[in-house]
Amino acid sequence: MKKRIKQLNALSLEEWRLLLFAMVLLPLVALSLRMRGFKRTQNSMRRFVPKESDYFETGMNELNRARIISRMVAVAGSHGLYRANCLKQSLVLWWLLSRSRIKSEIVFGIQKEAVEDFSAHAWVECDGINLSDSKEIQQRFATHQETLIQLMLKADGL
Repeated sequence: MKKRIKQLNALSLEEWRLLLFAMVLLPLVALSLRMRGFKRTQNSMRRFVPKESDYFETGMNELNRARIISRMVAVAGSHGLYRANCLKQSLVLWWLLSRSRIKSEIVFGIQKEAVEDFSAHAWVECDGINLSDSKEIQQRFATHQETLIQLMLKADGL
């Protein structure tokens, strides 16, 4: 408990702002997903982001900022009042990055190994760098494109 309090005290004013914003957004995004679905929720959120031409070139400063935003969303999603899954956290992270003019995309994957229960995961990438998870978690999931290629190879008997 003392460690968490020490970590919270170490947050900058900007990090606190991002954390509180994410804590408010996560349940709102969850409600919208439940009522409207993914595409309509993302399209609604897209109305409040800058135009494509207004985005920054992704350099080291933007990547560092993206990592800070990602960390605050993860903290809000796992320690806030509302516990959010990967999809909700990814939507909020994508939106906050977009609002900061940092180009990113939500990536979807399905578990590579055959298991009894179907398992899917969502994460956010900025210039091909996974901001949401560790490399180990990402490697357990095949993206949509990888899955299609694997299915085509199996269909061809390769």
